[in-house]
Amino acid sequence: MKLVKEDKKTLIEGKIESSEIVEYLSKLIDYYIAIFAPQDTWLTKRERMFLICCIIIANKDLRYLSGESKHIYKEIFNISRMSDIAGYLERLKEKHFLDYNKKTKKIQIQPFFLLDLDQNDLEINIHFKFNS
Repeated sequence: MKLVKEDKKTLIEGKIESSEIVEYLSKLIDYYIAIFAPQDTWLTKRERMFLICCIIIANKDLRYLSGESKHIYKEIFNISRMSDIAGYLERLKEKHFLDYNKKTKKIQIQPFFLLDLDQNDLEINIHFKFNS
């Protein structure tokens, strides 16, 4: 990934090479936060791990309380209680990293995180224009 200003100066350049999905998504979250997130919405380590679970769940189009989703929360985040899941969903909603629908039980993540999890590479091109 390369983040370039209008005057062609590189702001951020990095390459994500990871076979492990958690590490891969963690780096993707780093890029997203650096580019889009105001400082008061930055995530704690636990919130970041929960967001990784939510990204996987949303990309698999699972309900956030399905058996497979609970397995993902347990394996990656080591939680299984509904009250913990509900609390983290609400925190990430308040910080605008996701939304969730109580009726359909689906998580809506930022379009930046909509991925083909079976794909081996991801290219991100972002251009900013600053008015001075």
